[in-house]
Amino acid sequence: MTRGPISETAWRVTARVSLVVAAAVIVLTSLVGRASAAELVMFVETGCPWCVRWDREVGEAYARSEEGRIAPLRRVPISGQRSAGVRLAANVTVTPTFVLADGGVEVGRITGYPGSDFFWGLLGQLMSRLAPDSPGRPRNAGVERVVQEASSSVRQAVKGPRGGMMD
Repeated sequence: MTRGPISETAWRVTARVSLVVAAAVIVLTSLVGRASAAELVMFVETGCPWCVRWDREVGEAYARSEEGRIAPLRRVPISGQRSAGVRLAANVTVTPTFVLADGGVEVGRITGYPGSDFFWGLLGQLMSRLAPDSPGRPRNAGVERVVQEASSSVRQAVKGPRGGMMD
């Protein structure tokens, strides 16, 4: 059984819906892809006494902190900085060096370990540089808004200009 050619109106509606859905998928994919974009990369070296001191004074607390939730810690050997997956502003030459990255790009860094009080203060300053839509910042509202707008656009495209389903 063969069907006749698709009507021009149905074709237009299908094309509009396809464009809206494609745009929504692209936007949502980029937002979901950033879900774990912020991270604190700790460049370390075997035998580094300051790295050991950081582990003892801050390590466990960082994992449980709000900062740790927003930017989970990832340790990278200093020798592996080129393959760390972070676009660094400059080479890392001291351990520990803490690089706050968002979307794989360095936002800022703390070179060395100046003690826990200084570390938390400096980290707070770095965290304030994260984009408003970074993980841990209010972002679900943005995703929900995109989904609602896409749904509304699809409904409008299906209804057509005169309000009936596929005019």
